[in-house]
Amino acid sequence: MKAVTCFVTGAIVLLAWVSYRTAQDTYFVDLTQSRERVRLTKSGFGCGPRLGGGDSGELTQPTVALTLEIVSFDKRSYVLGDEVVCQIRLKNAGTKPVRIPWSPNSDYGNKDCTGAVHDAATASLSASLALVLTTDSGLRRGVPITSLYGRLSLSETVRVLDPGETAGMKLRGRLLFSLPSPSELTAAQPDLPLDFVATATYDLDDTSLRNPYATVISANHVELSVARAPTR
Repeated sequence: MKAVTCFVTGAIVLLAWVSYRTAQDTYFVDLTQSRERVRLTKSGFGCGPRLGGGDSGELTQPTVALTLEIVSFDKRSYVLGDEVVCQIRLKNAGTKPVRIPWSPNSDYGNKDCTGAVHDAATASLSASLALVLTTDSGLRRGVPITSLYGRLSLSETVRVLDPGETAGMKLRGRLLFSLPSPSELTAAQPDLPLDFVATATYDLDDTSLRNPYATVISANHVELSVARAPTR
């Protein structure tokens, strides 16, 4: 899996979001209500993916006992660049509690780019949610949706899922493909519109551990069609 990271130099993002419990989920957050304001400052730098490695220098990712489910999409046909509103559900399918980040504010994310392991007083959590769109012919495109952040020392930015508990999230993103791999750039690209099978992915990083967790992939999928915006 390749990761594409974008940096916004000196940005502070102020957000508000709605978090509560529902009859279906232990925790629920509606990130479609987030309000963002960006102001240029000398702070606000972030880190790319943290790859701590192992004793041999190799990346050994632990697994996390979470399952991921796509609950709904606002529609099934999109134009490239459209807003996407979807809902997903995480469930702790294991026997031990799992900590997940719960704030869209990147100020709570990891600012230490050394890859060092942190203690509980300074450790942070981050998670990214994305879609992977695949055609029958094998063409794959990633669609980043949102990221969440938390600090273990700030309980309001973290949720702890006990075994069997769930966390629902309503998300809003933009249907824009992430950069393809070099091999995909050289391959012939079919024109849109296309029918895709969409799965969701959840990448969780806890800086109190040596390495990020392995990617969680949704057990179900949704069929979507994507067209190109008409030229004017």
